[in-house]
Amino acid sequence: MNRTVVSSNGWNIGRAVQIWEQVDHGVTVSACGGPAYGGGPHITNATFWDNRILQHYLFRGRDLGECFLLSTLYVNWSTSLVGDPLYHPDLSQTILDATAPKLTTKKDIQIDLFPAMGMYTGQITIPVVSSRDLPEVATLSLYYKKQGDAEMVSRWPIYSTRPRTVLRNLEPDSVYSFRPVLTDPYGNATDVTAVFGPLQFSTGHLTAAEPAIRTGKKRSNSWKISLLKKKQFSESGTLEVVYSSEADGVLPVVRSEDIQVAALRNQSSSPFTIGGPSRGWVKKNPVPKGENITMILRWRRFPLTRELLFRAKNGREFTYAADVRTPWETMTLRGPIIVREQKGTTIHSVTLSDDAFPASEAACGVSVPPFNAQAWEAAHQ
Repeated sequence: MNRTVVSSNGWNIGRAVQIWEQVDHGVTVSACGGPAYGGGPHITNATFWDNRILQHYLFRGRDLGECFLLSTLYVNWSTSLVGDPLYHPDLSQTILDATAPKLTTKKDIQIDLFPAMGMYTGQITIPVVSSRDLPEVATLSLYYKKQGDAEMVSRWPIYSTRPRTVLRNLEPDSVYSFRPVLTDPYGNATDVTAVFGPLQFSTGHLTAAEPAIRTGKKRSNSWKISLLKKKQFSESGTLEVVYSSEADGVLPVVRSEDIQVAALRNQSSSPFTIGGPSRGWVKKNPVPKGENITMILRWRRFPLTRELLFRAKNGREFTYAADVRTPWETMTLRGPIIVREQKGTTIHSVTLSDDAFPASEAACGVSVPPFNAQAWEAAHQ
């Protein structure tokens, strides 16, 4: 059971919107705009259910459809309620889950390592035992360290039958020990090393390779990067734009056949596309006016990364928008990539590299946290 109350959340907008993301992850009770055309009207306390009322009656044996009606002030066209109207929990048969997640064998642990920005990045996937009669999902917390170093932790907060997590900045020619902990929705946890003993993996030797870099050339009020079907930029890439803005919340526009960042002045919806469906963030760009602001677009096919960030003067990076769940469509950057100045903005440089860091921890959360304006001010002094 889950819901996301935003006006751009509608069945008909595309697979990247929140309702489809929830359904894809197993949510069976939800709500969305129905339909929404680039944004639909909603009044939170009138068109979406009141969760206190719905759960009060649902867990006292009423059907879900009846609970929807009891907990919704108006029945109207602006919201679609999702769920089986005849469903009701059989409370006499309800048994709390006290069984911790399990693996079949240690060989089921999948470890994928690959170079990224002069280091190694890893993705570890651990499938849990699940069946139709005994379904199981879990989150994964993975504690890992190189010998002699402090322990680090990486988490993936979505419940799944194949929970995974990303390990960043792994040093070449090194041995890492790791300890996965699986936790199901009832709080039952399994420390995998307690079952199978110590676990470790090794990174290989990394041969330094010169990154492919393209520098933008200025054309009037825009900058252009020609690509000519460069496959390496399609697999992973980092676009950095250094600019100055005379007004709060105004940034350059980025456009190509497969990439789009079009946050315009006074616009509340910011389309953001990299190799897949457009995601619209219904929030204004939070970056205040200033000098030498670095806007960063990162994408990787594996592990899946689409992220829009801003780097402050002290090097700290702030995630503004991200999508690390929508399946990656086939993308071959044909170029050119055009970065255009808006009124009140001045672009100083545009560079494109064929490598990228994996998604930040902020991007891998359940949702991207709000942009911290005060932290940005402190980091950008």
